Amino acid sequence: MNMDAQPSSPVEIKVLILTKDTKIEQHVKFVLKHSYWNNLVTITFEDLSEAADHLEQNPNQLQLIIFEHLSSSLSLLKTFLALAQETPAIMIASEPKLQETVRSFEFPPAFIHRNELEQKLSEVVQSLAKDGKIPPFGETDDRDYVPMSHGSILQNRPLNFDLYVRLGGEGRFIKIFNQSSVIELADLEKYNKTNSPRFFFAKQSQLLSANQEQLKRLESLQKQQPLPLQEARKEYDTSASIVRDVVNQLGFTPEAQALAKSCVSMSLKALGTKPKLAVILRDLKRKEGDYLVNHSFMLGQVACALAQKIGWTSTKTFFRLSLAAFLHDISLDREDLAKIETLEEVKDHPEFSSIDLLNIKLHPIKSADYSRQFSEIPSDVDTILIQHHERPDGEGFPKKLSSKLVSPLSALFIMAHDLVNQMYKEPETNADLFFLVNSERYQSGQFRKILLALRDPPATKK
Repeated sequence: MNMDAQPSSPVEIKVLILTKDTKIEQHVKFVLKHSYWNNLVTITFEDLSEAADHLEQNPNQLQLIIFEHLSSSLSLLKTFLALAQETPAIMIASEPKLQETVRSFEFPPAFIHRNELEQKLSEVVQSLAKDGKIPPFGETDDRDYVPMSHGSILQNRPLNFDLYVRLGGEGRFIKIFNQSSVIELADLEKYNKTNSPRFFFAKQSQLLSANQEQLKRLESLQKQQPLPLQEARKEYDTSASIVRDVVNQLGFTPEAQALAKSCVSMSLKALGTKPKLAVILRDLKRKEGDYLVNHSFMLGQVACALAQKIGWTSTKTFFRLSLAAFLHDISLDREDLAKIETLEEVKDHPEFSSIDLLNIKLHPIKSADYSRQFSEIPSDVDTILIQHHERPDGEGFPKKLSSKLVSPLSALFIMAHDLVNQMYKEPETNADLFFLVNSERYQSGQFRKILLALRDPPATKK
């Protein structure tokens, strides 16, 4: 299709969110995305000091700050707001008297009582935009469109949504591919040669419909006896892409949770009750395509096979490991960020922005938060997720835990993650040789116990 006007990426609107409450964070993002669908970037902190450090190191980079009152120290609060300078700020607090207190500050924030957040936040944001203190909202129809990455689009072939681009300056969207179209990467590159983010869009209603249609497809697929591994893998990839798009744009909706659980159940059915590691590695050769979803599928399968080998064979254990694999990188939308294993590797990527680095550091925490939103799932999934980048030498992130503080399932998950990463570098990787060569790495805490069990598996499975 020929176009007279060229699509352009809109200017990003950066908002800092400070809260320890997942519900507050979700509601704030919902309100902001409703107003700034196509150009919103949020940076989230749980600690006031860390947020203050970010403001000090990145002055004048934000258009809005929304924060929960987390400290009893007024001097620290004053310092935080002074660092924000003239950046508009909205304070959420449970103590009404604070409203009077902050009015005397040099840079007073707008005030919302915690109990009135859902009723007042949208009103306050609209007021700031009307007064010209924050950028104006996009046109009304902007809010109906959701950005889509190349990987997500290509995982949904034929397309289960219409695909749009935004025309520069006018804020209008035009359709370039119809629903049910079969497209290739080259088709996308005709419009977006540099793979710029926030370039292609789908309608929110169609994305949610795609979620429901995929859920029906998985339910039908699980009735097959037996369920072919490669067919399960294909549907896993599609499901994971849809869930990632829904989560990153709309939050972890109940529909997205249902699709995630159904996808994990399907992958476990294809795996079987007695997975053999050698067979798994043979069948799961590295696959070209979207790394974000491909490596998650491989990780779930390999982690369960390792668990089987050392005698951890309960259905709940397999589900924990598989759901953790599905969720562990769900908040990341770029392959280069997901491939970072240690913070030391970031030094090799000068192109990463401060926001990229923050997303890498915080994604274990975000994925753990997502897992807590599920109902009726086994415990400990959040522990696996928040610890999946910890290291046996204590130099991992986000908490630099010593190996003694890493849980047994987390240690196994980390070792499976290391093995899958090695498979991406060398597709012919042999698991026994991998753990032999890397045995020194796993000589402490739960890692050592698992390594010994892999070398000498129990004669009787539990």
